[in-house]
Amino acid sequence: MAAKKETQTDIKKVQPYPFGIDIVLAEGAPPVRGFVHKLTDVGFLMRTANEHHFKVGDNHQARFELPVVHLLFDEPVKVIKTYDAVEDVKNKELKKNFTIELHFRSLPPKKREDILKFLALIGQK
Repeated sequence: MAAKKETQTDIKKVQPYPFGIDIVLAEGAPPVRGFVHKLTDVGFLMRTANEHHFKVGDNHQARFELPVVHLLFDEPVKVIKTYDAVEDVKNKELKKNFTIELHFRSLPPKKREDILKFLALIGQK
């Protein structure tokens, strides 16, 4: 019997979620940093621990890089819903968690295709 030749390759596994995102509220203002917890070709759910300044109906600019495939996005988005929750209370300090649902306003077909490929690659339905 011939011995099997074993090859070892370094495969770096990358978790698809959460990944970082910057939301630009106004030109010249510092971006709000958050983390995407769910992405679709329509939009995404983002969490931020900072006090958020998001109002339903507001338009902003979203900047992020898709993990695994390393594609950059800089797209206009619209705030659809906001969720505020108290995550923890320790030593009389309130730790809030803000979740914001944003939809892409005018995602080009190529970018939509890239997102769908990414979702298929990570096994998200």
